[in-house]
Amino acid sequence: EEGSTILHTDSEGRVAFPWTRAPHTMVAVSPAGFGQQRIRDGARTTVQLHPFGAIEGVALRDGKPIPHQFLHLLDSSAHAFPEGVAGFTHNAVTEADAQGRFRFENLPPGVFSLHYGSKDGGQSIEQDTIGLEPGQTVRVRLGEPAPDGTTVTGRFTASVEGRVENWAAQLSSASFSRQLPLPQSPGVLSEEDRVRWILDWSQSPAGRALLVQRRNHRPVVDSTGRFTIRGVSPGTYTLWMRVVPTGTREAGPLSTPGTAWTGTVRMPITIPDQNPSSPVASVDLGEIPVTFHP
Repeated sequence: EEGSTILHTDSEGRVAFPWTRAPHTMVAVSPAGFGQQRIRDGARTTVQLHPFGAIEGVALRDGKPIPHQFLHLLDSSAHAFPEGVAGFTHNAVTEADAQGRFRFENLPPGVFSLHYGSKDGGQSIEQDTIGLEPGQTVRVRLGEPAPDGTTVTGRFTASVEGRVENWAAQLSSASFSRQLPLPQSPGVLSEEDRVRWILDWSQSPAGRALLVQRRNHRPVVDSTGRFTIRGVSPGTYTLWMRVVPTGTREAGPLSTPGTAWTGTVRMPITIPDQNPSSPVASVDLGEIPVTFHP
């Protein structure tokens, strides 16, 4: 990793790093397991190794296994807390078998996001977030909506006539992402101390508990602009959508000058807590206008 110092321990497991005031985390990896420990002011420290774990399960779409689907596993902390946090920024990739079954092995404890993907590295917006304890094997059914979740529906509408003829075909990307604001740091801190505080908090039980709540859902959009999002838990989300001209999936200049445009939606949506005595099975957001650029 760029910015990291990698050393080997001696026969007794000891190692010495040059000290610096910048926030750092010591990470130890061996066939026996994985461990990490915050480094504070150059003090002597001990890193305890923990056994590796595994994540396994089945990839589903519309309740049916997806044969030979590629899956990507990312370290959630590296993306949620990028400032000084020890994380694994490279994806682990595996391919499901003919029955849609998959397994990731030799994983350190932590919080991971699991995505559908492609062999060349592309990832879907849709994800499941998984907390993994030392030595634990977690089993998941990726793509299966939460049975007690809310179904969110609505319809995108175009303010400029003729630009969108088929919403499903012209959709470039769409997501429904849960927003989890970080807690405020205590008092007025210097930039260095603020990064230290974020790093400490991100590795605390409270930080890991927050990460496990992260969710990205993939809205299913039909040709008329109606969309459905299943299995949504209570919370605050951002609905994001981008639609582009027919014949391209990416925004940008087209072959005909002056015809390039994109249509976008970005809006906060709150799904209320369920009342156990009268649960709400669905929430209809109604018509949502798309903003076009230019």
